[in-house]
Amino acid sequence: MVVAGIMVMASMFSTLQMALVLSVVPGSGLDSLSQVLTWIPVVTAVAIGLWLIRKRHALAARWFHDSESAIDSDPRTLLRLGLLVVGVVLVARGIPALIAGVTSGIVTGWYGNDNGTGTYTAWMWSRALTHSAGPVAELVVGALVLAYAARLADRLWGPRGRPDPDDASA
Repeated sequence: MVVAGIMVMASMFSTLQMALVLSVVPGSGLDSLSQVLTWIPVVTAVAIGLWLIRKRHALAARWFHDSESAIDSDPRTLLRLGLLVVGVVLVARGIPALIAGVTSGIVTGWYGNDNGTGTYTAWMWSRALTHSAGPVAELVVGALVLAYAARLADRLWGPRGRPDPDDASA
């Protein structure tokens, strides 16, 4: 889970760069609400990544309660481990991406008319929905991979008892 945690935190580098530029560059045109909203996905990804790293032992015990040893070289178990890491990364990346997608619907603009000038904040549902579709799919696929990792590993590896076609000793 350490690798998954690091991958989740690293996935936010481009968003972190954007948040830093928008926060530091004077006259970026964003109000404080928009600046805060650009930081929420970054902070969420870092929090999830750190949680995965901190809870690695508990997660391993939960998902591999049926394994006798700490290092099991059975190919099915290794495939299951890989699927679990993929599922964790998909879910953990999907959460901050979904937050970013939902908050992308908040639009701040400027207006000028006979009554004066000012800014406004509006919500664009179409933008929020289109930016949230990918993260929702990522969350759903990740959750399904986590829930069915053992069955999926068995199905991908093939039936138990059948000799491995790649094994020359069989």
